[in-house]
Amino acid sequence: MDAKVKAQFEKVDNLRIHFLNELHAKCYCNEKHAVVTSLNLLNSSEAHNREMGVRLESIADADAYADCMAEVRSILQASELVYASPNVAVQYLEPRTEPLPKVGFCIRCGKEQRCNPDGPLCVEDFKVWVRHEDPDFPEQCCHTCGKRSKVSMAHPLCSTCEQRYHTALVQLDAERNSGGLLAWRTWRV
Repeated sequence: MDAKVKAQFEKVDNLRIHFLNELHAKCYCNEKHAVVTSLNLLNSSEAHNREMGVRLESIADADAYADCMAEVRSILQASELVYASPNVAVQYLEPRTEPLPKVGFCIRCGKEQRCNPDGPLCVEDFKVWVRHEDPDFPEQCCHTCGKRSKVSMAHPLCSTCEQRYHTALVQLDAERNSGGLLAWRTWRV
């Protein structure tokens, strides 16, 4: 990175630049949006090349955004930090580590119930669901926040909540696996 380019980056708050040998990808992201593109951060790139990119929104494109963020975290773990602005946040793109809430919502009807990602349907809706036992059958409410979302028994939390409760879900899986219990839930983060 030459001095002129570095001087331009120094004008940007909360910026980190990472390098990974043999990686040819560009992703510009924050907590709400991600842009995956072929565009380099050079003026000549846009002026002389045909470029293409995709913008993802954390809510409207929740599944694709969560998948993108998981890949970004993986790349960052393997990469070398080459620049960080002085005021950059200490933690970035890390899954949040909040405990699961006490109250959850039925992923089908939205009724309040005890939070249990391995049992996210109320008793009445579970009686209907169990007749077919399709873990990917589309439901409509996130189990932890209650917002309308594309969820299922396999993925009862919206992508935002899967990231927010990442550590709690890892712990829940470890407890479930050590006890030999079965569940339909899987998760992407």
